[in-house]
Amino acid sequence: MKILSFSALSLLLTLPAGTPATAAGADDPATTAAVGAPATAVDPATTAALVARYNFDGGATEGRVADLSGRGAPLTVRNAANGQITFTTEGTGRYAAFPAACAAPTTCGKALLEAPDDADLDPGTRNFTWAASVRLTAAQLSGNANIMQKGVAGIGSQWKMQVTGKSGRAQCVVAARGSAQTFAAISARPVADGAWHRVVCQRTGTTLGISVDGVAGSKTTLPTTATIDNTMPMRVGGPNLAGDGDMYHGQLDDLYAQLG
Repeated sequence: MKILSFSALSLLLTLPAGTPATAAGADDPATTAAVGAPATAVDPATTAALVARYNFDGGATEGRVADLSGRGAPLTVRNAANGQITFTTEGTGRYAAFPAACAAPTTCGKALLEAPDDADLDPGTRNFTWAASVRLTAAQLSGNANIMQKGVAGIGSQWKMQVTGKSGRAQCVVAARGSAQTFAAISARPVADGAWHRVVCQRTGTTLGISVDGVAGSKTTLPTTATIDNTMPMRVGGPNLAGDGDMYHGQLDDLYAQLG
């Protein structure tokens, strides 16, 4: 698969898609240009930098998924009770499928992907964007479904993307360092409908916003001092492997993080 220039990739990664970006030839900007950019599209400013990207086309080699940004670390597969992440071909690409929900969450197979602590993923008070293509149904929700996160609310600080168990809507969450308060933006519509949706979380200055398939959701105001900086790894598919853990049970494709 060809690697795009940063300016082209910045535009591409914010485009909405009904199928995962890597499963429908969307790595070619000509394929996606007609779709249109979302209301909260990232401005590829000179200070912005793609700091992590994973499209799963190469699957996992020795339990590790390669980073395509040239700046991030590989994702390592972690599991419990023989939980497995599978990489399934669709169109011209592949996506990651996480273990199914079951009736005994403390003993069911669980799995997630983990990248080590990285200063590039600790934005402090700088602009920061994180995004993923998601597909799941309401039946695959068992509590909140954590798509990707770094940090824990109430312990250090956090940025997170999840699908809420009650409404099935996508949600972007920020917890500031040294504060018990969390801030959230939520999508305009549910995403747990069995279709692919492109979810983009974006902190710009003191604003936290979300878009799904280019449609803006709610926005919330952050304090100017709201700092995200912790020593936790970035985790994809769940916060940890303990208990039910708000695990994600659907499919994911083309995750990225952009700093600045």
